[in-house]
Amino acid sequence: MGLITGPDATGEAGAFDQATAVIQVGDGRYDMRPDPRFAPETASGGTQSAVNGGVLIAAMLRAVLDTSPHPYPVVTNAHFLHVPAIAPARIGVTWLKHGKTAAVARVSLSQDGAPMIEAMVATGALPDPAGLVTAGTPESLSWTGRPPELPPVGDCVEVAAAGGLRGQVDLRLDPAT
Repeated sequence: MGLITGPDATGEAGAFDQATAVIQVGDGRYDMRPDPRFAPETASGGTQSAVNGGVLIAAMLRAVLDTSPHPYPVVTNAHFLHVPAIAPARIGVTWLKHGKTAAVARVSLSQDGAPMIEAMVATGALPDPAGLVTAGTPESLSWTGRPPELPPVGDCVEVAAAGGLRGQVDLRLDPAT
């Protein structure tokens, strides 16, 4: 039992890794704290008392992958039942199927005993470049088409960051668009 997170490119836990970290507290149970750095901005420039749903789903996926027999979440279907607050949350993972090529889990994020997000997650392996299904590594992932050609980052138009979620993202736009 302990903190479950991942390193960024420098080997350190970056802001996203910190925001999606979960702590295993029992069999299929994890604690996490929604990070206010990922709260959406209000029209007046402040931050809301809610957190970006994608960040919460990423934390739920960390909990699922902690005990999954397969390395990748290949299908995730989530339902937001209530707006989670910036307050401690509990994630519960229940495995419904463990197969050779796929596994299925039900995962729930709750606060104060009330379900906020319910999801079903299928984990599996991804095909390697030769087309064989293997446990896979990130290096075996490929684009379904050619990636777009973009100018160097320094030539792109920088969009000024504000607080909240936008403060965590370096947004640069292609000047041609």
